[in-house]
Amino acid sequence: MLIDQMINFNGFHLQFIGGMFILYTGAKKSFSDRSVNDVQTVKSLL
Repeated sequence: MLIDQMINFNGFHLQFIGGMFILYTGAKKSFSDRSVNDVQTVKSLL
């Protein structure tokens, strides 16, 4: 029973870390995309 609980806990932990990683990489990608767009906008204004 204890082993099952530990497996469930570890599975939840991995899902949580995976979700955080996906959120982080997604945010980083959108941020870099946005900064690229900002640079292009600034260049077009100059």
